[in-house]
Amino acid sequence: MHCIGIIQVRLNSSRLPEKALLPLNGKPLIYWIIKRAMLAKGLDRVVIATGSEVINRKIKPIAADAGAEIIFGDDQDVLSRFIKALTLFPAKYIARINGDNPFFDYTRLRKHLEIAGKGDYDYLSVEGVPLGLKTEIVSGEILKKISSVAAREDMEHITISIRRHPEKFKIFIEREEPENANLRLTIDECDDYQMVSKLVELYPDLLTAPSISVIAALKANPQIAEINRRVKQTSVIGLNIR
Repeated sequence: MHCIGIIQVRLNSSRLPEKALLPLNGKPLIYWIIKRAMLAKGLDRVVIATGSEVINRKIKPIAADAGAEIIFGDDQDVLSRFIKALTLFPAKYIARINGDNPFFDYTRLRKHLEIAGKGDYDYLSVEGVPLGLKTEIVSGEILKKISSVAAREDMEHITISIRRHPEKFKIFIEREEPENANLRLTIDECDDYQMVSKLVELYPDLLTAPSISVIAALKANPQIAEINRRVKQTSVIGLNIR
């Protein structure tokens, strides 16, 4: 089964500009996300899908250093960037990876890749996990069909139509007990970065460790978890997009 990992990222974020370049243990955030994707073991390649504005060119040498491909496309139309990557690197499935999530669950991604291969699913994901650990796998053919009739929301949140109309697709959703769902492990604002930096300062190996180890470290250091607890996450009509 062929699957590529596509990391969506751009540097002109309004809340925390150039956050993909922020340092963690001597390397930029996006470097560690690429390396984490490679740990999933099952992706044919990892592709950075970023916008065409000049500022995003700063990502290119980092992608090369980490061993990833990079494509440039429409800054606002994320879906078109995914389709461009899929055209250049054809695959049956794509794993959607958010460039804000330094601890996304690569072990679950590996598990879902195996399930996708056996079950011929259109979409696989998980619910009930801390913000920043979510994984998504979607059929390349389904993504192309969505692209052909895409509404504005689809262009930014590429799997939203699947999650809003699950009856139209063959879906596998793994549901976790929400005991850790209040933890925040994404980087959207300065407090998020401060929290992650403090955690990595204590435990540098967490950048490549399984997500279960990240959760354990954060729960063992509640004072660190408090740093970004008050950050409010934007949502898409109640859907967890990360």
